[in-house]
Amino acid sequence: MRSTASRRQGALIVVLAALVAACGGSSTSSASSPQTLTKTVTVRTVKQPLAYFAPMYVAADQGFARQNKLDIQFVGLQAGAEDAPAVFNGTLDITDCTFDNIANLRAQGKNLVAVYQLMDHVTLDLVVANRILQGTGVSASSPLADRYRVLKGHRFGISSPGSPSDILLRIMLKAHGLNPDRDVQIVRVGSIAGLFAALKSGQIDGYILSPPSPQQAVAAGVGTILIYNTKGEDPALNKFLYVSLCASEDYIKSNPAVVRAYVKSIQEANDWMRTHLDQTYQILQKEFPDVNPSTWSTGLPALLPAVSRNGKFDQARVAETYQLYKDNGVIQTVPPTRQGVTWTNAYLPAQS
Repeated sequence: MRSTASRRQGALIVVLAALVAACGGSSTSSASSPQTLTKTVTVRTVKQPLAYFAPMYVAADQGFARQNKLDIQFVGLQAGAEDAPAVFNGTLDITDCTFDNIANLRAQGKNLVAVYQLMDHVTLDLVVANRILQGTGVSASSPLADRYRVLKGHRFGISSPGSPSDILLRIMLKAHGLNPDRDVQIVRVGSIAGLFAALKSGQIDGYILSPPSPQQAVAAGVGTILIYNTKGEDPALNKFLYVSLCASEDYIKSNPAVVRAYVKSIQEANDWMRTHLDQTYQILQKEFPDVNPSTWSTGLPALLPAVSRNGKFDQARVAETYQLYKDNGVIQTVPPTRQGVTWTNAYLPAQS
């Protein structure tokens, strides 16, 4: 027979094992948290008048978020460079980001993780004022070298230093033999609406943005889209993965069910809008009544081929994007490129 001390020791081991199991052990993972939400949770995300955010607006408007027990609260920020840092200052829960954002924030000890690949390639179209093309013989159908040549000596607006409109404009110019600090003047303007207004008033001669702002300039008769990156015209930008949906590592670990529900809502909205374009235009117009309605019906179809159909990341393309940013001096160090560090497919719906 076992001694009393032995039986007590065995009982203690059983109790300790039960306590460890109840607490989830020494590690934390989404497996120990609920996989689906049981009550509605508010998620704060960014609001910008950009066509590639259409799945977010559709998810809120068409009830996909509500079905997944989410209340999406949109928060407007002035410039794209503010979006990614906003998940660390308490302004946003989930936002858009690019891989240079992820790498540079990680270097500061702020771990941002991409959970849904929204845009498969850069879609920043270059729009210029019609006046700078007069007498040059250059048009949107001219050879690419001629289109870049005509940019020399002009002023280009950006939302803010370090924003995609700044970083990718510089990469474009350098790739085609122009020094962005000497051959052109780069001017901080601020908001997307501000860039359009500055072009109209003559304060700047051009800018790069995703639809619909460049299309809005064309519709207003003040601009010409000189380089269509939505169509992949500039090989300097074709290989970059562009916009992802991201959250801080801490938020994801603490709210795995919320992240899963958000990604599911975005995917359902993404699927829906592809067969309901007219209704999607109406949703975008309702969100941004100051934008000419025709720019949505022009901009979204131009953008749609670049919107990922399933949100999945590919490790090889992530690694290539990081390396391109490093080669262009945008980031100093390439972070680990394996899944689960700066990006993950773990929260995508099973059918994706």
